[in-house]
Amino acid sequence: ADGFLKMADITLVPFGNAKESPSADPVLPYDFACQHGPSECRYNAAEACALSKIGCPYKAFAFVNCIETYDEDRTPDQNYGLVVGACAALTGVADLAADIEECSTGTEGNGLVHDNAVKTGELDPAHTYVPWIVVGGQHSDDLQDAISESLLQYVCTNYHGPDKSFDCEAFEVTKAGKRAD
Repeated sequence: ADGFLKMADITLVPFGNAKESPSADPVLPYDFACQHGPSECRYNAAEACALSKIGCPYKAFAFVNCIETYDEDRTPDQNYGLVVGACAALTGVADLAADIEECSTGTEGNGLVHDNAVKTGELDPAHTYVPWIVVGGQHSDDLQDAISESLLQYVCTNYHGPDKSFDCEAFEVTKAGKRAD
């Protein structure tokens, strides 16, 4: 929606139900074990790197969405660089593909995934499923359901500032109690 990010700050934290442990590798200080296997861990790193390197939040979200679509395969011996390159091209950031791939296999990506492990570990209450949606530091099933149904509608309904998107008009209720269409 046009103007959406004037109404809301969205933070994606690619980590899921992964587990972190110290690594014996002197270059990569953390090891990660992911619920859905090595491909999920590798793509968590690619997503963390993309979120760090792509300046446009809309393109960054589109990149993450693309990676999530590719990761449904779960094959551990995928050509990850090819997938990163394809998603970068599809989302208009082809010039960043090599940087994202290099980051995701190195110390920088390892550190970014560690940061996401810390953020995930600091959730209070702790997450019990993913995605785990938090607004203003709070999580509830009602909040989760409302945002899962329509993030835009949730934001439009709860935003009361001066920069409301024109797309919010679709969710406004008239005095008669019906949505304006």
